[in-house]
Amino acid sequence: MRDTDLAWVAGILEGEGSFCVCNNKTPTVSTVMYDEDIMVKLNNLIQGNFLKFNDRKRGLSFYNQSKVASQTVSRIVVSING
Repeated sequence: MRDTDLAWVAGILEGEGSFCVCNNKTPTVSTVMYDEDIMVKLNNLIQGNFLKFNDRKRGLSFYNQSKVASQTVSRIVVSING
């Protein structure tokens, strides 16, 4: 991943993402938002799990993207934390 792409991903995840250590003690990063184009780009860059959901109350679709521990996740965390 290019440095500029890494910086873009880090910015999205810092503002919209969450980092957790799940039940199986595996670090995971995930993001949920309504902007399909941003989520598609994010998923293309980190190649995680990408799901589309329908918000029936609002009549909109929202997207969930997650990536389990990998070198990409490690690089993102280092990029955010320095």
